[in-house]
Amino acid sequence: MFYTYKSMIRIPGTDLSLRLFDRVPTDTQNFDYDVFDIGVVHADGGIDSIAFGGSFYSAKKAINNMNANADAKGSDTSAPSASAA
Repeated sequence: MFYTYKSMIRIPGTDLSLRLFDRVPTDTQNFDYDVFDIGVVHADGGIDSIAFGGSFYSAKKAINNMNANADAKGSDTSAPSASAA
């Protein structure tokens, strides 16, 4: 699973907001690429954006390794329990 960061940041003094790393849905089931866009959202709902995509193999592998390490630490039973006194 690949996690995304999505953020809307209002630009002070304007009616514009920045949209960062919004996942773009694709209509292909087994598509090997993830597509994201970065853009500006206008007050009337109009959007200026640029989309980019990639397989992000290294990033996905690193995230999966970090999650596996965190899960392994969470299931560590060698830690003393609170009831041991």
